Amino acid sequence: MTHASTPHVVDRTPESQELPSGREFDALLTPLLPTAYRAAIYLTRNQADAEDVVQDAVLLALRGFDGFQPGTNFKAWFMRILTNVFYARGRRARGAGDAVSLDDTPPLHLDSKSAAAGWHSGDTNPAPTFFSQL
Repeated sequence: MTHASTPHVVDRTPESQELPSGREFDALLTPLLPTAYRAAIYLTRNQADAEDVVQDAVLLALRGFDGFQPGTNFKAWFMRILTNVFYARGRRARGAGDAVSLDDTPPLHLDSKSAAAGWHSGDTNPAPTFFSQL
């Protein structure tokens, strides 16, 4: 039996430094990138976020390329990854809460009332003055 009849097996162990099927992945992904970018723009409504979503999806697809079954629809497989990345980013953003600029927040209620009552001196820390007035 010759070695040509045995299927080629790619070493995908952590010790392997080579990325799995890099040329095959590139050949499948490259024509799909403009479509993926347009879809990401549609989802995010923001160019920078769309670029991040596509980049994250490409990285995840490359890492999980050994799970892709040749002969199936690569575009559908990749677009599902891209959509999942978008949803995951949205969940992370909701979990983190909204960023608020301290410059845009109104002054503290107690601080503004004590200033209106004339309890403030020129100190940077009005607490001692406030408590002495009580």
